[in-house]
Amino acid sequence: KLWDSELGIRTKGEKVFFEQNFYYMKYKNQLIPTGKLNDVGAYIRSNVEDSYRLGSETSLKYKPGDRLHFDLNLSISRNKTKEIIEYIDNWDLGMQETMRHTNKDISFSPRRIFNITGAYKILDRSHSNLDVDFTLQSISKQYLDGTQNQASLLKPYSVSNIGLSYVYSPKGSPLFDVKLTCLNLFDKKYESNGWI
Repeated sequence: KLWDSELGIRTKGEKVFFEQNFYYMKYKNQLIPTGKLNDVGAYIRSNVEDSYRLGSETSLKYKPGDRLHFDLNLSISRNKTKEIIEYIDNWDLGMQETMRHTNKDISFSPRRIFNITGAYKILDRSHSNLDVDFTLQSISKQYLDGTQNQASLLKPYSVSNIGLSYVYSPKGSPLFDVKLTCLNLFDKKYESNGWI
């Protein structure tokens, strides 16, 4: 069960579009990943009796001219479980031990996600366009499970991408669209996923 409360504002002008949203999501028996995998490699999920997500989402689009535009998205959130039980295999005794954790981050829930893209139209003709874009994405730390133990930490990271796209759409003919993208432009080493 989810109780979702949201409050937002949106404004649009010739050059600027701005949207701000605040939310509070209160869950009962939320189904979340535990950090474990089943025998075929899929994530095992478990119900958590009491949890919430509290946050802010910001979106800004700015177009200073006909050829250049910027898009910015920022999400800041607090994602917590009231209580979660960790099950630990004890191979010496042949049983599982339990450990209770309170007020911990929900797994795979970074507190901050930031994206900014700048795009420039190199060629702007009636039937053809050539654009170049640059994107920076930044993700704060997150955890593979709900214990917030340092062993389950995914460190924060930032990656940059650059792209070139060409669109040709002559009147009365099919559209031709080609996009070339270089992901992780600066060859940054990072971990975005895992299991524990």
